[in-house]
Amino acid sequence: MDSIEEVEFTEQKEYNVLQLTGLKDALLGISHEATPRAIYSMTKVIAQIMEENDIDRNEAFKTFELEVRLPLLETENSPIYLNDL
Repeated sequence: MDSIEEVEFTEQKEYNVLQLTGLKDALLGISHEATPRAIYSMTKVIAQIMEENDIDRNEAFKTFELEVRLPLLETENSPIYLNDL
């Protein structure tokens, strides 16, 4: 193999992951684990919460923690939030 461009994907696997409603633009991808999980950009999630609720970054972060992250924390395939802030 001379380059990565020669790699050909002949099979596409469908993943059953928990995705957050209304945050499709913040979705970065799917983890490559035994139990695949959705990976979200915290920058985009926080920005969307700020815009939708007309609140500052601190309030948006509190909203994220209390209404998005914590309720799903114990879920087996809970999303991963990439701290790209």
